[in-house]
Amino acid sequence: MEKSKKTVSVAEMGKGSTGRVIRLDGGQGFTGKMDCMGIIPGAVITKVNQPFFKGPVVVKCRNAQVAIGNGMARKIIVEVLKD
Repeated sequence: MEKSKKTVSVAEMGKGSTGRVIRLDGGQGFTGKMDCMGIIPGAVITKVNQPFFKGPVVVKCRNAQVAIGNGMARKIIVEVLKD
């Protein structure tokens, strides 16, 4: 029996956790911005920092690190690959 994968938002991931983007819960403008940064369904991302309070979240996607707002991080749903 296969173990079910854990899905969380990027904001809920721990520092250093890696996940595969499974969905973007936003409109056309939001998904367009994420597309420009390479954060699309199927992309593997790693959370670089754990902000204190509600600061920006830094994620690594491919060979780039990008900072996204906490609200945006809550709209990116990932399947956790490595905690």
